[in-house]
Amino acid sequence: MKRAMIACPLCASTRSRPWLHVSFDWRKPADKTAYELAWCDACEFGFLAPRPTPAQDASFYDTPDYYTHGTQAAKRPASPWHEKLRVAIAWRLDKGRELHHTPEVVKGAWGKSDLRGARVLDLGCGSGGFLAMMKEQGATVTGVEPDDKAREAVRSRGIAVHAGTAEDVPAEVLSQQFDVIATRHVLEHCIDPLKVLRNVKGMLAPGGVYLCDVPNNNATGLRRAGAAWHWLDVPRHINFFTRKSLADAARRAGLTVASERYCGFTQQVAPIWIEFEKTSTQRINAAAGKNVRPDGLTPGHAQAWKLLFALARASDDERYDTLRLIAK
Repeated sequence: MKRAMIACPLCASTRSRPWLHVSFDWRKPADKTAYELAWCDACEFGFLAPRPTPAQDASFYDTPDYYTHGTQAAKRPASPWHEKLRVAIAWRLDKGRELHHTPEVVKGAWGKSDLRGARVLDLGCGSGGFLAMMKEQGATVTGVEPDDKAREAVRSRGIAVHAGTAEDVPAEVLSQQFDVIATRHVLEHCIDPLKVLRNVKGMLAPGGVYLCDVPNNNATGLRRAGAAWHWLDVPRHINFFTRKSLADAARRAGLTVASERYCGFTQQVAPIWIEFEKTSTQRINAAAGKNVRPDGLTPGHAQAWKLLFALARASDDERYDTLRLIAK
């Protein structure tokens, strides 16, 4: 990559440096397209370079195993005792920190004890699980989602959903105001993340709250797994935030940061996470003809226990795989 041609999507600096080479999309083993990630030291932010076109970006999701289509997860066989033990230890160390946007999380962020009558917008709503939960609380809910199959799943729940993206919000939605706006693991997918945040600012009602979750790219898991890290997921993920870059981007868009926190510890050592990283590692290693993980390990139970011990000693910035920003 030529440094002069790498412009940071957040600050437009052309002094970003090469960061990580991803040899191919592990979800599409037959496609040998390689991807390059760059890092802006000023922003503490990583990004896919060059940036994809909208057509290229849409093609990245043309894979049968992407998770937005279904209304519920497939049932998994019961875990053996040693997996249950590892997850239980992680949960105890995490002290029950909530990963999902539950009604209690939303109420706490909004500062209200009741969600009845709240106008809730979910940008990139997937199959509608979050909106269904808010609807049960008495909120008036609206979704925006680009995927046809996912929108069908949302409509099957009796929820209003519009075709669009967080960047290109339909006019009938963009003209409204909402008390709660959520982007749950959406911002990392967007070609222009600042446009998304400006859209949010324009739709946020006085006293409203914005909840944003993205992967934490300071996480120990990324340093150990490299391109095989489950949350890296290149090329569907094209933005790689840290706590600083996420908060700074929100401020650039005119939002006021109310709080920042970390979540997502226990899931990193859970069986489903191990299986994802095992598959991605096997495919990437097969293509490279060697183990490309920085830790040199093969995902499995031994690797998961080693990761658990490392996470137990790590700072919050390195322990958790998810950043949660609340802004107003």
